[in-house]
Amino acid sequence: MKRAIVFALILMCAHVCLATTIHVPADQPTIQAGIDAAVNGDTVLVAEGRYYQRVNFMGKRITVGSEFLIDGDTTHIANTIIDGSSTGYPDTDTGSVVRFVNGEDTSSVLCGLSIINGRGTVCWGGIVTAGAGILCRGSSALIANCWLSANWAMAGGGIFADGAAGTVVRSSVFKDNLSDFGGAIQGGPLRLEKCVFAGNRALRGGALCIGTCVIADCEFTSNNSSSGTAIYASGGADTILIERCVFSYNHATSSSGGGTIHTSTRTRCDVRNCTFYSDSGDYATTFLSSGEIEVRHSIIASCAGGPPVVQEYSGAAPTISIFCTNIFGNQNGNWVGLIAGLADSNGNISANPLFCDTASSDFHLQGNSPCAPGNNSCGVLIGALPVACGWNCGDIDGSGTVSITDAVRLIFYLFASGPEPLDSSGGDVNQDGRLNVADVVYLINYIFVGGPAPCAGGLK
Repeated sequence: MKRAIVFALILMCAHVCLATTIHVPADQPTIQAGIDAAVNGDTVLVAEGRYYQRVNFMGKRITVGSEFLIDGDTTHIANTIIDGSSTGYPDTDTGSVVRFVNGEDTSSVLCGLSIINGRGTVCWGGIVTAGAGILCRGSSALIANCWLSANWAMAGGGIFADGAAGTVVRSSVFKDNLSDFGGAIQGGPLRLEKCVFAGNRALRGGALCIGTCVIADCEFTSNNSSSGTAIYASGGADTILIERCVFSYNHATSSSGGGTIHTSTRTRCDVRNCTFYSDSGDYATTFLSSGEIEVRHSIIASCAGGPPVVQEYSGAAPTISIFCTNIFGNQNGNWVGLIAGLADSNGNISANPLFCDTASSDFHLQGNSPCAPGNNSCGVLIGALPVACGWNCGDIDGSGTVSITDAVRLIFYLFASGPEPLDSSGGDVNQDGRLNVADVVYLINYIFVGGPAPCAGGLK
């Protein structure tokens, strides 16, 4: 047994030692040349510059990224650009800027790059162009800290992804992409985390046209579509989970359209701790559906046009469950139409959510908000964002007070990948510039022993 363990360690060390970083353009003149020279486990590190190229991962389990990989400086993302607009390609059918089309999975990583001016790859017998920025056709990938803009295709302006293993997109920005279906992304299964979708346009799904998908901690603002102004579920027997997301100023371009989220008959959509503000659609403002929708701990406020929830045009009546949700100040009523009977049940309310500053799109809550955990009958945070204006330092969970639950939440964040504090400085209760176990000890000492107050006791 010991020999087997030693042998395994030797193999692991050999793999690490053999992994190579290929610098572009120092070692290879182009990104594609870097990929061609790489083997599984290698990194193709791209120096700042504008690269008029289109690249193919060739089925390799490698990482291609900017110098953001080294120091986390986002200026590298802005300054390291793959531009697909070059006319020097004899094959005009492959206009995607980056392609994963040879069975890749999430061990193939694209990180810290700007992807612009893609026009998509011809798919399905020459009928449709797909994946203008990134195409994952029959493949998957991990896309992290990338910025995609000014890409256009018929299916998935920013990304098209249909690999069965599922593509993961993290901490990326999609801005001003255009498509018939899914201005930013079309496909599924997908996992989208901490992404921003702004100003994307499509006929269906201003930002997303998706199948099965998990969407967490994302922001959708000023996206436009005739239906599904932010999200359009494409109609399969899919499950969509949306949690801790903010939707604002998304707009329906058709007088008979709308629905920030549009789901069809066989789709189940679960919405948890989301905020919808000032979305608009003449037919429906927030949900247009003939499927199954469950909404918990969310805010729908100041939306214009139709009622918050409307049955899909020709579909069956949707199944709707709503719990501990605040629907307030909407132009054509709040608890009306399909949800009229839910106004006074399940902890649902209609009260001004008291956001910090809607003029600057700050949808955190004021301390006396009815959506703060201590101010509603459910005892939970309602909406995507916690109390943060006039907020006491050390109040990690946004409850309005500093207690043992704040210490527990900080422990879970540091050691068990739990939710983040309101911001790193708020969790830095000992003010040493670092967020670590010393802050947990400081907080427990304050709560139980009467030690110094967090951040010297003042408001953050």
